[in-house]
Amino acid sequence: MKAKLVSKWGEIEGAEYEIADEATIGRGEDSTIRIEAKAVSSRHARIFFDNERKRYYVEDLGSLNGTELDGMTISRAEPLSRLHVLRFAGVAEFLFVEVDRTAAAPAAKSDAAAPAAKHDAAARAAKPDIAAPAAESEPTTHQTRVDNEAPELPAALREEPEGTRVEEAPVPLPGGLAELGAPGGVAGKSEDIELPQNYLLAVATTGETRRFELAEGENVVGRSLGAKIRLADRDLSRRHAVVTLEAGRVTVRDLGSRNKTFVAGEAIEAEVELQPEDVVLFGPVEARLLAQSAGDTLPPPLEGGKKKGKE
Repeated sequence: MKAKLVSKWGEIEGAEYEIADEATIGRGEDSTIRIEAKAVSSRHARIFFDNERKRYYVEDLGSLNGTELDGMTISRAEPLSRLHVLRFAGVAEFLFVEVDRTAAAPAAKSDAAAPAAKHDAAARAAKPDIAAPAAESEPTTHQTRVDNEAPELPAALREEPEGTRVEEAPVPLPGGLAELGAPGGVAGKSEDIELPQNYLLAVATTGETRRFELAEGENVVGRSLGAKIRLADRDLSRRHAVVTLEAGRVTVRDLGSRNKTFVAGEAIEAEVELQPEDVVLFGPVEARLLAQSAGDTLPPPLEGGKKKGKE
């Protein structure tokens, strides 16, 4: 059996190498096929003929940048058949071509007396777009036939009777959404549909009211730079309290602050649930929980200044 490696691109594009019993590929001077690229290892890979199995194999020799067979990196000796693409270190690409399967033994590298017909077959096999021969009269599964007429449609589908309109059935909406009307209004029982709410914490500071929208999860209140509700007030601790929004439920918990947290005027020791319009004191800083639905207007701002809760 005889095989060839044909270089597809690079500095040695078009070069052909006949392979007998074994050929080594690498950057080293003792390599059968020498590739002078830094990415290629000195002893990169080898191609050898197995006399017992009567076929060629490719094997990576522990190279740094790997050997690919038809786009897949190999980790052991892999069998070769008629035509493959081999890539070494990603910089040298070859076609492996089996030239003769009828020879009794692998041909020597110096043997140049191959018949002309075999030489022509090797030249055809060296082209990247080679395909296995197939009868011209039978299209393969990858070909598209354009000479067949399209199948005839049933009479009922070929034409639409005059004056007939085809309308799609409306898609049913789940739950109360089926009662929603056009944008700008709600048809039917609009008073029964609960619109989603946003929760805000309105905090009275000197001269103004600041509103903070609560994010789902924990919202830390304090002087710390990492606090979601950051208030630069010396009477507040760095991590004073945490307001938690979870599935529409709002709670507040003191985080061991120096000036404590108050709900309904009482200092809290554990987590307390809040309702809209409840007032919370973080030390002397007053805040109020607001619930805002779409289209709602916010209540008037809180009075500025500080207040004192009951110890």
